[in-house]
Amino acid sequence: MKNIKLIYLIDGILLLGTIGIILFSLFYLKPSLTSPEDKFTTTGAVLFNFEKGDKLYIDDNSKFTSPEIFVVSKDMLINLNPGTYYWKVEGILPSEIRQFTITSYVELRIRETRDGRGYELVNGGNERLNVDVYEGGSLTGSFILEREDEKNIENKPNKTYIGGKDG
Repeated sequence: MKNIKLIYLIDGILLLGTIGIILFSLFYLKPSLTSPEDKFTTTGAVLFNFEKGDKLYIDDNSKFTSPEIFVVSKDMLINLNPGTYYWKVEGILPSEIRQFTITSYVELRIRETRDGRGYELVNGGNERLNVDVYEGGSLTGSFILEREDEKNIENKPNKTYIGGKDG
């Protein structure tokens, strides 16, 4: 009878220890995701903030069949093309999976060059731009301006630059 009580006591200790380890793992080892929140929508770069993880996975499908993997220690700002994405973090354990969406926006800016001797057009949006050049009301040329790209231009009073989403 003493042996059975001893076996029950050992089983109980092992069971409580196992439950304790599982709870510890779930609450203290699982990565904690701060941002972006699930179903977040933005038009620009996304700031990823999390704890207890060292690999950030981003993919356009929730099964992560072709993810981009970033080895990071904390926060990371990432610029992505418009679309819907899924993200998760892995450390000792994997995190939950969250979704976010980047909507497109078009922004064509003109600014003085760094040397102050001219001007440049800057694609400040997140889409590739087709820029048409007009002089005196007539179309005189066009060019493509990639995301975050810039191009030196002539600043003439009768010259106009009009940009729109390419495609």
